[in-house]
Amino acid sequence: TEIMFGETLGLPLECFRDTVSQVYIPSISIQGSWGKCTPQQAKDYSTTVEKFGNFLDFAVSSFQNEIELAVPDPKYRNIEDKPSAWARAAADNEMVLHFENVVDSWCILIERLLTNLEKGRNDSDEAGPDTEYELWKKRMGTFNNLAEQLKKKESKLILGVLVISKSKSMKKWK
Repeated sequence: TEIMFGETLGLPLECFRDTVSQVYIPSISIQGSWGKCTPQQAKDYSTTVEKFGNFLDFAVSSFQNEIELAVPDPKYRNIEDKPSAWARAAADNEMVLHFENVVDSWCILIERLLTNLEKGRNDSDEAGPDTEYELWKKRMGTFNNLAEQLKKKESKLILGVLVISKSKSMKKWK
């Protein structure tokens, strides 16, 4: 029996992924004796661990491709999450201008993201269904990240105030 110990440096998820892919998966693949497990059970376990390793790869790549939407200045974040409060905020020209700048930055960021996603496409003859699947899986992670950010209170506040103020930035946003 061997005991390994050490320190992991870097991001925890990446370190865990590396440990699974470089230590556990190779160790499992060369495991000779599985005790009371049938060969099918051992194979199923090995397959499950490999799938988990693939999932960790996906999770790490999702974080690496993550984009962060701008948030409003802290002085504008204390507005209640109610349409009546948004209407009062829509009367504040300085706040509306600030929110328009935030939404404009979102539009620019998302336009760049869409452009980069198209550039990242692999249309070579060797690209098959698995390549396409991986591409869409990464895209899904990116868009889920954006959707989660847009569900936050701050994002709803910005969009709500701009809709009520009939901001021109909302035309670009839509």
